[in-house]
Amino acid sequence: MATQEIGEYEKAARTFQGVIDNYAGDEMDAVAYLMQGASYLQTISLLWRQCDAARIETALDAAQKALEAANEADESYSRPYSGLSLTYFYRSRLLGLQDTGDCYYQAYDLATLRQSLDYIDQAKAAALESPDTNVFI
Repeated sequence: MATQEIGEYEKAARTFQGVIDNYAGDEMDAVAYLMQGASYLQTISLLWRQCDAARIETALDAAQKALEAANEADESYSRPYSGLSLTYFYRSRLLGLQDTGDCYYQAYDLATLRQSLDYIDQAKAAALESPDTNVFI
């Protein structure tokens, strides 16, 4: 987690993959996948400044895969849904970028943006259904 704290998000994502590989099946799988997905999402925020659509798309795919794995590991955990919401928000913006070629013009794909909002609703529902597993300490 130290690499994530100092902004080395791609390195942090690889570190979390090592945790997942070495401790697969552990009760903390959802958290490890979530942290990996969050690392990729942080990477995307940096890549956006570089206007690198190809790397943004690769990082989005990796974030989505990790967050879906977190969700599969524990469906009552709300944070993966929140991360998926951000993933789809970024993806809606990426589709707009691919349409316009302009990183600074805020074009969004509305269908993908709706998916982002659907994940927000799922995050709220999971938090309400299992409040004890969604407390941040």
